[in-house]
Amino acid sequence: MKKMDWLRYGLTSFMVTGFATGATLAGCSDDATVTPAKDGGTADTGPVADTGVTTPDTGAADTGPKDSGPTPKPATLYAVNAAVDIGNSVDRFTGGAIRFCYVIKGLGVSSGPARPDTAVGVPIGTGGPFPPPTSLQTFELTPVIILAENLAQRGIFADSGAPQPDCTKLLPVDPGGPDGGVSAPDSGLTLNKDFYVLDTIPSGTLKDDRSYMLLLTGCSGDSTQSSNCGSGFVTNPGTKGTLKVSVLELDRNAPATATGAGFQVVHGSSALAALSYPVKPVILNGGTQSALTPGGQVNFQNISPRVDVPSFNGGSPQDGGALFGNINPDGGPVTDLQPLNGPQSISQVTGIPDPSVGFAAGRSHTIVILGDPSKPFAPGFDAGVPLNGFRGVHRLGFPNK
Repeated sequence: MKKMDWLRYGLTSFMVTGFATGATLAGCSDDATVTPAKDGGTADTGPVADTGVTTPDTGAADTGPKDSGPTPKPATLYAVNAAVDIGNSVDRFTGGAIRFCYVIKGLGVSSGPARPDTAVGVPIGTGGPFPPPTSLQTFELTPVIILAENLAQRGIFADSGAPQPDCTKLLPVDPGGPDGGVSAPDSGLTLNKDFYVLDTIPSGTLKDDRSYMLLLTGCSGDSTQSSNCGSGFVTNPGTKGTLKVSVLELDRNAPATATGAGFQVVHGSSALAALSYPVKPVILNGGTQSALTPGGQVNFQNISPRVDVPSFNGGSPQDGGALFGNINPDGGPVTDLQPLNGPQSISQVTGIPDPSVGFAAGRSHTIVILGDPSKPFAPGFDAGVPLNGFRGVHRLGFPNK
């Protein structure tokens, strides 16, 4: 289980170091997908009973504090690197791994190191929670991704022992400006080779008290894997190619019953999309099959509406626990079955903070489908160097709230 321990460490590093600056992997433009969740509303509790007790009016001004209701909390964010190829990467774990800075309109490049501040960064096929330290709904943000491998080669990561330049030293004053910006970065990083400026997130997109999946897909312009890079891709070094972030809102509402569990599915596999493979996920639970996309399928870069699975069994397979799979397009038995919890389950390679809890009744979850069926899913090590085994088809899971 060394490989799983390593993955959990990587995700924990992503979460802990990411919290410090609130760096976000996000993007939204005319090309980005912003999918709203259904509003569960608030139950009507009816009229309040008259107790018959009245308080005399003294005529004095009311100087007490006014109840403005609960304080809004910043959006819950999950970032997933579902890109195919970034920076003409080799088939190693470090290839295509990214770190983040961002630009705030009117304020410039964010301070603090590129996040997560690790040599590995966020590899292709992985992701995790990335909550911001403050509300983002009034800010216009432009995310910038930097190749972790290129920073590691320069010794720019927390464990290198050297002082770390922050994002203002790594990037130009205006990263998206002409010729890469107003001034060249101190680090020598080059636009659309070492770092890529993504589409801007308009203000008002990442609302307080909401949850969002930020899904990075596509290829940089120097990729040679054009078959899976998306519609209209042409190899053109020096451009950002089809790199794109879809902003998908998660349904934070609890299941209809305390014993049920809610599920949504994100399609993040460009390889399956290129094959026109229908993604029609199902859950087998207690002998009952629950379709998560009833009457259809979930399309690439999209999220399905929440479906509640009644009487959810969150145990391991030995205890009759629920299984996740896909409706066979040829009409046979459900394919690609995998336990939701227990050994070799989705909850063991997910962004769920506590895999011992995993998928559970009484709350809603999102499962992300990633990877290329022509490549293996075999996380491991080669002479101490982690291999990029997360490029095969696999699933990640997250709580919606």
